[in-house]
Amino acid sequence: MYNHSSSTAMPVALTIAGSDSGGGAGIQADIKTFSALEVYAASVITAVTAQNTLGISAIHSIPNDIVTAQLRAVLDDLDVAACKIGMLGDALTIDAIASVLSEFPVNSLVIDPVMVSKSGNALLQSDAISLLKNRLFPLATVLTPNLPEAAALTGLPEPQSIKEMYQILESLHELGVPWVLLKGGHLPVHNHAIDLLSNGEQVFEFKSERFKTKNTHGTGCTLSSAIAAGLAKGLSVEQSVKEAKSYISAAISAADTLAVGTGYGPLHHFSLLWNKTS
Repeated sequence: MYNHSSSTAMPVALTIAGSDSGGGAGIQADIKTFSALEVYAASVITAVTAQNTLGISAIHSIPNDIVTAQLRAVLDDLDVAACKIGMLGDALTIDAIASVLSEFPVNSLVIDPVMVSKSGNALLQSDAISLLKNRLFPLATVLTPNLPEAAALTGLPEPQSIKEMYQILESLHELGVPWVLLKGGHLPVHNHAIDLLSNGEQVFEFKSERFKTKNTHGTGCTLSSAIAAGLAKGLSVEQSVKEAKSYISAAISAADTLAVGTGYGPLHHFSLLWNKTS
């Protein structure tokens, strides 16, 4: 018989995000990431999407009382060490989540400000952006915008160079989040992608190889979840980002081996684990 008293508690990470029926992004990508990185995954679903590798055909927001009930159920019972927030959809959902998190503070909160899907679908209503800034950003530890999201959040032009990425960091910090990871994947920079991690005083550059694949669906979800997993395990923000970048590079490099769908396929979240055990 298994002896629970002799076991070591596994860190618990929570994802608050939308469901991707195709399994490549959102809640599904987050749970895969947490599991691959040996963190227990809990979830709060904010919306259900009908989507596959070709795009999103429908979105249904979960009623706010159900979102609130999910979040309270998790935080009432589970010892959540870190939380990742992804797709929220509308202002009422943001308000509901912020109210509960203000009552049940989480030590480490990573916000991926999901606004537009890879296929171009709007995932955050325009009236919700100001509420996101005012209610949730003050509770966050790390913000992980890509370049279009950074432009939308600051009202500044989208950076077109590494220099402009550095320049927009100050405006991003004015949003009140201690750490900002500005993702440079949208820049056409040689064979590498450069991300900037800033705490307002220091900037750390993370350079990663660009892989020639169209199968990058769920990259942002996966990276933010991997950071949350590191924080849940007690790593520093810098170390969490470093290990998350290593993990996602492996997941992207092996993405083509999955051969899922005919459009923008998913990453291989378990590439290291499956290769190890095969």
